[in-house]
Amino acid sequence: MSKYLLMIYNDIDEIQRWMAMPPEEQAEAMKDVAEKYIAYTKRLMDEGRYLASEGLGNKGKVLLGKDQIEITDGPYIFAKELVGGFFYFTAENLEEATAIAQDCPALYFGARVEIREQMQY
Repeated sequence: MSKYLLMIYNDIDEIQRWMAMPPEEQAEAMKDVAEKYIAYTKRLMDEGRYLASEGLGNKGKVLLGKDQIEITDGPYIFAKELVGGFFYFTAENLEEATAIAQDCPALYFGARVEIREQMQY
């Protein structure tokens, strides 16, 4: 079995719309979202594939450089999308990991999902 990282990319405009919503509307919308993510996580756990998952906050820093490191507020500076969360799981190969990724709830909410195999050292 190999290990795969599924990264969820959210559109920054959508994130900003979300953040502008009143808290009551966010709470109501989150019920459906949470239910789908809980079911997906449970499925990966039941199949013995689950390693980790988390949602990521909207604030951070971006570090760039080689000889001199530049630090800026981020992660918005250079992107139209933002990594909003991840799942880390096992699969036999990239094709199987892709099939698992096709059920990621983020896709139902308009996010882009990228799947990458962990390098073997």
